[in-house]
Amino acid sequence: MNPLILFETKEKYINFEANRIKKSLIYCLRMYNERYVSSTYDETYDLVHYVLVSDIARYSEEIKKNTKIVLSLLSSEEDYKGRLLKKVRAKDEIEKYEYIVSKSDIELINKVDLVLTPSKKASEFLISQGVKTNIKEFMIPVRTSNFDLKNSVLKNAVYRYLSLPEDSIIGFATLHNEDYEGYQKIKELAISYPKIKFIAISHVNIFSGLSLKFKRLFKDKPSNLILTTPLNEDIYCSLLYNSKFFINVASSYGNDQASLEAMASKTQIFALKTSVFPDIVIDNETGYIYNDIDSLKKGFGLYLDGLLEDTTHKAYKFAKEVNLVNCGEKLIKIYKELLEE
Repeated sequence: MNPLILFETKEKYINFEANRIKKSLIYCLRMYNERYVSSTYDETYDLVHYVLVSDIARYSEEIKKNTKIVLSLLSSEEDYKGRLLKKVRAKDEIEKYEYIVSKSDIELINKVDLVLTPSKKASEFLISQGVKTNIKEFMIPVRTSNFDLKNSVLKNAVYRYLSLPEDSIIGFATLHNEDYEGYQKIKELAISYPKIKFIAISHVNIFSGLSLKFKRLFKDKPSNLILTTPLNEDIYCSLLYNSKFFINVASSYGNDQASLEAMASKTQIFALKTSVFPDIVIDNETGYIYNDIDSLKKGFGLYLDGLLEDTTHKAYKFAKEVNLVNCGEKLIKIYKELLEE
């Protein structure tokens, strides 16, 4: 067994969620001293594991014929390249939108040998969209040790990087660069709680200018809301270590990678029902889930007033189970069974 996990470092924008998923897959294999390759130039591989649907077509001419293909989906929906879901107008609704998998992507997905999803609900969604290829549940692992920075010189790195006072109470979110509705919700939350610093991470290129929509959205941006491009791994781990809250108000689900990392860093999760798979972020167990932003804001206030219990201990236990040892064993078994078919 020698899987190919493509890992590119020269991207126009840092591929933050998808890259973390690739790293986790590689660490799973390293945990068991299994071989892998990361470039198509090394032709010793016997299967390919993609995390981007676009790579199926992109590398179709380079991949050896009759090679087994594995594809992980619905774990990196806030990544500008890792996203699968497409935003379309809802049927018979002028101002409402829904998120679907495009027909062209369904065709590509149905060409692979195996699709991996983070949960049963994710699998059911793909089937409802027309995916007919074999599907198995495999949750991408997290390394809880990444966020244990108590004795690390990197502990306070995020404060220096974002020029924040070290006594700041931090809440963070990750959002797709076209999720204007999600940004509006974070903005509302920041206005409602001015004493908390809210960090929104996105692939929006703030250095070469924002789009007209973003300029309008952030015209009256509160000073406690900070928009930043993807952070390098050390700064990101420091952010999670120091964050009190992870707020998931994304307009579509599939952001379970960030949710699991929040659990691993003992960061309290607040999410919208439409933003998470309910078998990963479980209401009143691994986080708090709300139907709309108004009820989320009220719940947020109740938590700050000590009227809601902390769920981080249960969430941390959940994340500890999704570790490199357990997931590595499962991943290797999945690969071997596929090669034996």
